[in-house]
Amino acid sequence: MVSKKLLLSLLLMVFVFCVKAQFRLPQIDVEAKGAFSLWDNPGNYVGPPQFISWQGGAHIQVNQRIAIGGFYSRSLSGTVKNNDGTQNSAQFLMRGIDLRLSAGRSAKLRPYLSLNYSSVEFVEPLGGLNLADKTTATGATLGLMRKLGNNLYWNIVEVNYKKISHAIYWLQSDFTLEAKTGFTYNIRIKSK
Repeated sequence: MVSKKLLLSLLLMVFVFCVKAQFRLPQIDVEAKGAFSLWDNPGNYVGPPQFISWQGGAHIQVNQRIAIGGFYSRSLSGTVKNNDGTQNSAQFLMRGIDLRLSAGRSAKLRPYLSLNYSSVEFVEPLGGLNLADKTTATGATLGLMRKLGNNLYWNIVEVNYKKISHAIYWLQSDFTLEAKTGFTYNIRIKSK
């Protein structure tokens, strides 16, 4: 008959090997993306405000399917068309945290879902006056990555929807839609 100590030792060894396989040293990935975004417009402007922006981010991969990280996004250019036919420039800054859930590791393509929370700042210069406001947004991103090499991925397309917590006072915007593309690079940490 198998002793309780031997059985407990075997169970402990199996548990340790499973934990070690699941929770190895984390991998870190960094990303750089370009984006085009449209902001909801219920009628204060002619057409929605449009932005071209860049985004940088980093994630710590907990396991093959889960990554937690942060991002920073800033508009390079933006336009707002007023009801009187004039056009103003506008800028936004977005930074926050996200949780990326991947469908797994495949040889070529990997779909993923990212849930995010961010702080949003919006500025529209009007001559010597700047209209500015700050709010928060929660959102979700659906994306598709293509593996290009051992550590390099091309984010073929990302579609992002963000719900703005309270309307920016002169814009009255409720949400924003973004389309992104870019690259992600995995930095592998080797154990000793």
